[in-house]
Amino acid sequence: MKFLYISILENTIHFSGIMKKVIGQTSAVKALGNEADYICCENGDVVLYTKNGKEIKPVPKDIRWRERQKYFFENVKCFLDKNKYDVIYIKGFITAPLYYNLAKCGKKNGAKSVIFEVPTYPYWGDYKFNIKSAIANKNYRELIGNFLIIYYQITTCYKFKHYVDTIVAFGAPIKRLWGIKAIVIENGVDVKSFIKCSYSPSQDNTIRLLGVVGTTVSHGFERVLYG
Repeated sequence: MKFLYISILENTIHFSGIMKKVIGQTSAVKALGNEADYICCENGDVVLYTKNGKEIKPVPKDIRWRERQKYFFENVKCFLDKNKYDVIYIKGFITAPLYYNLAKCGKKNGAKSVIFEVPTYPYWGDYKFNIKSAIANKNYRELIGNFLIIYYQITTCYKFKHYVDTIVAFGAPIKRLWGIKAIVIENGVDVKSFIKCSYSPSQDNTIRLLGVVGTTVSHGFERVLYG
């Protein structure tokens, strides 16, 4: 089986935790005896990582996000035209034209299965919080941006079932989403990639927590702090 993981994330320190997941999931598929590649962004360009190294498709700098998405899609399409994959895994959030077009392109290029990842389910908590925050801070640009994301979700979710075979979700149990079979999984950690640190047990029965995380309101990390 030939597998491709597609992510629009930038391979930077800011997204290093998420990129570890991308690379880790791809490596896990490879460890099962499959050929596995992944796509991400570096310095704004689109990069395909394969067993032979990496191939870079340049993207113009200082362009709007909407234009950047168009370049991302066209560059991924070029990769797909040259390399045929059996399974394509798209890391998304909620439905949007970019993800729909990637799924459609993957199927038309011969993929037997297209999987779409929803990293947080349910996901509306983030947008409710963001909208309330934008109104309170009178940040109308952010408010319009959130409404635009919701509009994209509403106008594309019903079309995903034509090209997406499975939804992979993290969070609450769910069997179907947007009319598509869904499975819920948990985050995995490649323990071999971490160096063990010394451990000093507490002497006063105090529980000490160290959270190295990037969270949004929907992750509910405050529940850990409140117990």
